[in-house]
Amino acid sequence: MAIPKADLMAKLTAEQDAEIKRVEAVIDERLRDDYVGSMLTITPACQSIHQRVKAELTRRYSDAGWEIEFKDDQRDGLYITIK
Repeated sequence: MAIPKADLMAKLTAEQDAEIKRVEAVIDERLRDDYVGSMLTITPACQSIHQRVKAELTRRYSDAGWEIEFKDDQRDGLYITIK
């Protein structure tokens, strides 16, 4: 039997779960402090974010009514936009 994609993406390691909590704390703090009704750009204090962590954070913030994107480029590094 084939493994359903949703089942695989839902399995997080303890390290990934901890990473979610760290990034979520940064996002929530910035939203509380700086969100004024438009897009907010957030730079997390890490060099990369695991794909499963991105998927779970995207699900959580989408379910809460936010549009979130994870971006990475050579000049600016990793950053998150949320609106």
